Amino acid sequence: MAGQVYFGNAQKQTWIVAPQSGMRASSAGYVSEQQLLSGSTSIKRSGASHRRFEASWLGSLNAPDLKDSLQTIKEFADGYYGAGPFFWNDPYAMDSNMFSPAWASPAMSIDSDWYAICPDGVGVQKEKVLTSSISSLVGNNTQNYPLYAAKFTAPGSPTLEGDKFTFYIPDGYTLWIGLHGHHGTTGKAYIKPYNNGTAGTAIELTPLGVSTATRFSTSISSTVADKAEFYLAKVASGQCVFHIVGIIAQLLPTGQTPATGNFLSGRGTNGLEFASFPTMEYYSANINDGQIGMSATLVEV
Repeated sequence: MAGQVYFGNAQKQTWIVAPQSGMRASSAGYVSEQQLLSGSTSIKRSGASHRRFEASWLGSLNAPDLKDSLQTIKEFADGYYGAGPFFWNDPYAMDSNMFSPAWASPAMSIDSDWYAICPDGVGVQKEKVLTSSISSLVGNNTQNYPLYAAKFTAPGSPTLEGDKFTFYIPDGYTLWIGLHGHHGTTGKAYIKPYNNGTAGTAIELTPLGVSTATRFSTSISSTVADKAEFYLAKVASGQCVFHIVGIIAQLLPTGQTPATGNFLSGRGTNGLEFASFPTMEYYSANINDGQIGMSATLVEV
């Protein structure tokens, strides 16, 4: 929807006024630089980062529709529609890759500070292997997929599910998703649809290789679901091995066919929180339902 961004939390989702152009979207993490006596420099940094969005808006405070009123954003920050974390379907990610970086390239989360898509403490062995070393399973890497793949080895029992990445699907849109990698018969990758809070039957994703320009194997339209969760699962007894190279998700207007091509790195976020309460500047109460300027900082958590 032109000039709008789909925003909300687990309890409430709606279109809101899009931030003004020029919004700062920076990556932040720990960095310490120390000048050494030798004249060289030592740098220590965190193995992961988070994104900070410095957003500002110009518009109406008292417009009657939620999607047109800047008061809607303040109401979310105030807890009117429940607590966070919050999300938005970032227009820069919707037609590239809506997964966050480490979900899109799961090997990044192994032996690092990035959020892991496979939970700790359940006996899953995690390794980072060269994508080229598993070409017999996924093909030759001709589409610029990550150099490394995540190898998850689950024990013989019990069955278990990994962590979930949630997408919200507005009316008139379709979610496209594709997993590039390999798993045996005891493991599956799923996307589970929800409609008005009711879970549907999880849809199994057919793994794709890294030598194909086809990015997606599955789609879910807004007529079927308003929310969907992606996750890995061990579904039977016996050892289970996943090799996950990359995962891509796009949210496109229904009827639009996604483009083919190389891998697209993750541009999305896990979840957002207000790092500052919205600040308003009143301009005119008598123009266009009360014109104001507003700013707030949203931080990935």
